[in-house]
Amino acid sequence: MRYLLIGEHTPFSEYCEQDDYCLVDEAEDMWDAELFFMSREYDSVILVDIALSPGTVKTIKKLRYTFVNTSFILLQKKINNKDEINALRMGFDDFVGMPQYPEAQIVDTRVQKASFVYYSYKQIKIDDLTLNRETKMVYYKDKGVKMLSKAFDVLYYLALHRHRVISKMRILCALYPDPEFVGENTMEVNINNIRSALDKNFGVEFIDTVRRRGYRFCY
Repeated sequence: MRYLLIGEHTPFSEYCEQDDYCLVDEAEDMWDAELFFMSREYDSVILVDIALSPGTVKTIKKLRYTFVNTSFILLQKKINNKDEINALRMGFDDFVGMPQYPEAQIVDTRVQKASFVYYSYKQIKIDDLTLNRETKMVYYKDKGVKMLSKAFDVLYYLALHRHRVISKMRILCALYPDPEFVGENTMEVNINNIRSALDKNFGVEFIDTVRRRGYRFCY
């Protein structure tokens, strides 16, 4: 997962460094944030205690129109009902009071509330399928397969976004610290490794290739 933090520094960045599945970029202001968006895509954008000036609102609306699958969250030290209503009207996905503990600051509610997926820090379970992050093991019914690390990460990320088409660039940005320097065939190699490990062993197709758009977890 890749996050873009805009504004005041928070402990969330340091907390994410402890998780090899979480990447964070930090922008000082909206102008800086637009530069990041020129070469990267994000799962979530968090504005930290930023005043919603007309210029900021205009930029957020433009980014939302371009990056429709990115969630925008406003994180504020002081909140009230009026500010929350205004933020949601402006197009933010959520308006959150800044909690005391960094591990509680951001929760991707779209994943946590998805009824078809049991999600925890360590694993995803969908019916008879289990993906274990710690061991890089995939279990299906009574069989288990250990996968190459990066191929597993791609599968895990796609499973988090089940049935959605995810672009190659979005996956690269979520999993590689510097996606701009990753070779174009990297994703094809990872997808082929997934299919070699799972489709042949389990007899079930897990990944669809959607031409010119990306990949979809189809189980």
